[in-house]
Amino acid sequence: MNLLFLIKRKFRSALQSRLPVLVIGALLLSLQACGSGSNMADDAGLPETSNSDPVVTSATNSETEPATPASEPADEDTGDTAEQTAESTPVQLLLDEIRLTALAPVLELNAKLQSGVELNGDEAACSSDFDPAAGRQLTAIDCTNPLNVYNSKIQLSTASFGDTDSCQQALLNASGEQCQLEQSTFTLPIEWVQGPDSSPSQIGTATPIAGAIVNYNSSLDQILTLEPSSSVTAPFFCEINLATASIIDNDSQIGNCQQEVDHLLGRLFELRQAALNAG
Repeated sequence: MNLLFLIKRKFRSALQSRLPVLVIGALLLSLQACGSGSNMADDAGLPETSNSDPVVTSATNSETEPATPASEPADEDTGDTAEQTAESTPVQLLLDEIRLTALAPVLELNAKLQSGVELNGDEAACSSDFDPAAGRQLTAIDCTNPLNVYNSKIQLSTASFGDTDSCQQALLNASGEQCQLEQSTFTLPIEWVQGPDSSPSQIGTATPIAGAIVNYNSSLDQILTLEPSSSVTAPFFCEINLATASIIDNDSQIGNCQQEVDHLLGRLFELRQAALNAG
């Protein structure tokens, strides 16, 4: 329709401008050819050319505004998630439990000293170098006879925390949250567990639960060592790098250290919870 309209306009202009008859005749022939061409297209079943505005396809949109590839997801803040994952590894959780185990007798002795309760012989020997009159809190114990921790389930020989102002303030408030463990040695004895259908007299049916000797030293070699507290159970020897909170894989390793880490972690957690519930 637009083409026909244009030709008619040219024809009208030609009349007004008094073009030669030859030009007018050519325009008329062109008009007739366009009409017959349209009829030929209809007869042949060919699609007519649309004069409407062109439709922008999705392909055109993708070229002008490319979408984000599926392989490149939008940025997300995963810092907290990464940090929580790192802190929740079994080795890191074991280090936390070891710190809480070493902290328990330090908090108990400080509570007695603050309240004026007299220490018994073993407790006094463990803190012989400490002077309460100095106005400071006890941050280290070194025992000739191990102290019983968690209702006598653990025997602790040494525990030492960094004597910082933040740790002093925390201990004054009966908390060790700001205290960093430097050194500790304690023993988790072997336990014998009876089966559900056995009587206490049937010792032969009891199952031994492996104990462990724990030696934590962050001030010297940054190493934690684990070894059995009894020869009754299978031998193991594990070293853990305290700086990276990872098991050291070397020739001195004996047994499945990841399994021993999981086992000790579970035992310490259960004993601590039991002591808290007992009050």
